[in-house]
Amino acid sequence: MEDLQSVVSKAFSKIKIELNLGGALRLSQREADASDITSVVNHFCTEISKVAARATEQGSDGVVVFIDELDRASPTSGIATFFKLATEKLAREKITNVAFFCAGITGAIQTLEEEHASIYRTFKEVPVPRLEMQETTEILRTGYTSVKCEFDERIFTVIHKLAAGYPEPVHLLGSQTLAVDSDDNISLEDVEAAKTRTVETLRRNKLNSLLRRAGSGKYQKILQAMAEHSGDDVPLAFISEKIGYSQNQYSSNMGNLQTRDVIVQRDRGVYAFVDPLLKEYIKRFGVLSIEENGDE
Repeated sequence: MEDLQSVVSKAFSKIKIELNLGGALRLSQREADASDITSVVNHFCTEISKVAARATEQGSDGVVVFIDELDRASPTSGIATFFKLATEKLAREKITNVAFFCAGITGAIQTLEEEHASIYRTFKEVPVPRLEMQETTEILRTGYTSVKCEFDERIFTVIHKLAAGYPEPVHLLGSQTLAVDSDDNISLEDVEAAKTRTVETLRRNKLNSLLRRAGSGKYQKILQAMAEHSGDDVPLAFISEKIGYSQNQYSSNMGNLQTRDVIVQRDRGVYAFVDPLLKEYIKRFGVLSIEENGDE
């Protein structure tokens, strides 16, 4: 990792590099970078190949360069061109033990396509499905067992439903049950207390910001209707029944809510909250103003 930190520092001279104790590199731009991308690619590939060779010598399979929050990258950042040129150069030089692994919400690759149309041929999309009940149970059971906590088996179902199967809320709620527990025995009451603490304190500002980002008027009516549905995936027919509009009267609103990262389309005519805890927030605090002046 120290070698890799040095490599990235050399390749991106105007980028601030930090290596944390978990072995993760954090990059932030010091100033506007006008470096020639081709030169950056050439230097990066030369140096990363040395690191990869050393990794092989030390018994590792190679190097995975992990890039998080790819969806936040601007189409004009040059990163799509960098990926394209770097992967092609590494392939030509038969350096096959270096991989780029990017993470981001649905649509990240489509955004980068604006910069480089062939980005689809550079990356293979691997959709991350929601956790199955068995997987949620295994994660929580392993966590509780590791700190010698007993638990009520029913909590797994409750947490899985609250998190809608998304990994991050499962971990968050799991850690909060430990935080509120006082007797080394995780109960249904601990899960309720953890949910309250998460929605009212830890995530309150974020969830409120998400609600405001959605917009007013019809947008808030839609979210209120979705929060009232008993399941995680909400069909348009249910929303129409609740808000009193036909689907074609609010189809553009649904599109905007997806663009604003508030909801996600799970299937044709079926939607869910991007953050499942927003549902609990709305149930607890309600929605914002439902004035009609901001519904389009």
